[in-house]
Amino acid sequence: MNFRLWNYFLLTIVILLYVVFIFIRPYEDDESRYILSGEAILKGKLNPVIIVYKGHYSNPFQYIMGSPLAPIIYGLGYIIGGIFLSRFFAMIFIVLSLILVYKLTYKINGNPIISLIFAGFSSCTILLASDSLLDSVSLFFFIFSLFLINKRIWFFGGISAGLTIVTKFFASVPIFFILVYLLIKKRDALKFLFGLVVVLLPFAIMYGQLIKTILNFFIVEKINVIGLGNLKSLLVYLTYFLPIASIICLLKLKDSTIKKYFIFFIPAIVVISFHLLTTNYLSLYRQLSFAEFPASILVGRILIKLNKRILLLIAAVFLIINLNVALAFVFNYPSYNSIKDKLSDVNGRILALNPHAFMLIKGLDIYATENNVFSYYYFDYEYNTSTHDVNSGIEDYETALIDNFFDYALISSYSPSEYTRYIQIENSVRKLYCPYFKQNKPNGIDIYKKC
Repeated sequence: MNFRLWNYFLLTIVILLYVVFIFIRPYEDDESRYILSGEAILKGKLNPVIIVYKGHYSNPFQYIMGSPLAPIIYGLGYIIGGIFLSRFFAMIFIVLSLILVYKLTYKINGNPIISLIFAGFSSCTILLASDSLLDSVSLFFFIFSLFLINKRIWFFGGISAGLTIVTKFFASVPIFFILVYLLIKKRDALKFLFGLVVVLLPFAIMYGQLIKTILNFFIVEKINVIGLGNLKSLLVYLTYFLPIASIICLLKLKDSTIKKYFIFFIPAIVVISFHLLTTNYLSLYRQLSFAEFPASILVGRILIKLNKRILLLIAAVFLIINLNVALAFVFNYPSYNSIKDKLSDVNGRILALNPHAFMLIKGLDIYATENNVFSYYYFDYEYNTSTHDVNSGIEDYETALIDNFFDYALISSYSPSEYTRYIQIENSVRKLYCPYFKQNKPNGIDIYKKC
């Protein structure tokens, strides 16, 4: 088979795999926020410029975590063709990123097949391609920036890097170190910096109120002292997420042919180092793609010299591990269809762990949360509908549940994330609500049947 035809065939298989996951993946609350906010902007109900970041778990939801670009894209997909088209748009950005990976690997005389396998079949990538998250759009701009840098198109490389950051704030971490590297190594890198400023300066002016929140996000919430338990969690994640072969890059950097492509390895070093300083790895699968895609380019360049049987064995092990992990995210959590069937007749005041995923399934407006959808995160029994004050503790849930304030309590999460606060509140709700199930009262919804 022709070499290029084989790559097109491989890319087709990847796309088909993504399409399957688009249909079977459960809803994430974050993607629901982006879709609903994008829909509200397009319908003129939400101003994309004067949005104030109220905190990651605000109720009601009235913010966009970054540039409104990705939410508008997903909102458009939702208006035209529902959730599946929104997710298809996310997949398109991932596929475009893969094509750039292919072109870069091919250009440096590497093995684009191996690069496509490590980038395209990573469990991180499979999950990102099936969620309407900021990461898919941001990742495309990130890889496109590296592509332009490689072609020495500095100014537009900076523009693309700026779009990467304003779409996903986390991307500022690897891009900062790439900028430092370029300023040290490349005489024309000031053009890259200028392109970066052209995007970031207007964003900083329009969304000045976000600067303090972003700094707090990185310094206060993210950078902490690592403990042994967290280190263990990180190692477990890296075992099945990061391409095993990328470790070889560390051993081969002395090779002069690899050294000039060091820029592709900077994101891997920076992203992993950054997470060594954090205590929360729950969003790591999204952020590791910023390391995996560039690293896979180097991997393709390095592994081309390996024996074909060994290469096949490495690829097979990687595929088996990553496909199993991706499938675990599906089978351990309910699919869209099973959730929708259970929520079809639910109306009234709802207590939900992921209120926006619930709203998306029910086809509710973004402001429905002001009236009848209450978040697990914050709930004030003396809820002020005019100021939307939402600052109280777990005991308020217990009082409200005992008093039958809620018509329904949605006990299970749609999200695979596990936070201590989730577990505390979920246990509290189960303790009070499970007896209602046994008495055949209509108020409870428990997708996992854990009562």
